[in-house]
Parts: sequence; structure tokens; C-alpha cells
Amino acid sequence: MSFLFDEIIRLRIVGFHNDESGSELLYLLNLVPMNRKIRTLYDWKVFDPKFTQILSRLFDARNSIVHCISLDDVKYVPDGDILLSTNSGFKQFSKNLEKAWKDLIEIYKNSTK
Repeated sequence: MSFLFDEIIRLRIVGFHNDESGSELLYLLNLVPMNRKIRTLYDWKVFDPKFTQILSRLFDARNSIVHCISLDDVKYVPDGDILLSTNSGFKQFSKNLEKAWKDLIEIYKNSTK
């Protein structure tokens, strides 16, 4: 997903040019935290509020997973606190991640037109 965020931002700023400025921009984008990329795409009206909220919650859960000691400590908050270690919690996370991925690919495809 991060790659697609970067590509959508790059296309918006430098277009389809594959020159040094595009490479330098991608370098800088690697330094930008994911939540700031999501917020930027929301501010530019590339993402609607609902999609932005879904992505933010998915990445919050992802960050919690990376820094947790046990999955029992990780909560996913789509509409309420759900433990990611439960079957229903992981199914909800997986379902939302799959839908967000598909929606992001459509947004990227539309950005390349």
C-alpha cells in the first residue's frame, strides 16, 4: 500500500515524467510517515473521509502489531475495540484490509488516466 500511496503522490506532483525529480520525490516520500501520506491524500481529496478512516485504523493496527509483545495486546477499532487475536477480530481486519486494497488499486488506476 505504501508503494501505491507514493505513486499516487508522485503522479500528482510530477506526472508521468521518469526523470531525476521523480526519483528525488520518491526518496523524500520514503521519509514521510504513513499517517501523513494518508492525511495528504485526504487533504487533496484523493481519499474520501470514510476511506481515510478505514486506512488509518488499519495502519494503527499494523503499527500495534509491529510493536506488541503479544497479539492479545492488539486492538483493531473499526467500530469498537476488537482484539485482533480473536477469530472475529482477525476476520474483520482481513475483510477491511482486502476491501481497502481493492479500493486503493482502483484509485491508483484512476490516477494513471
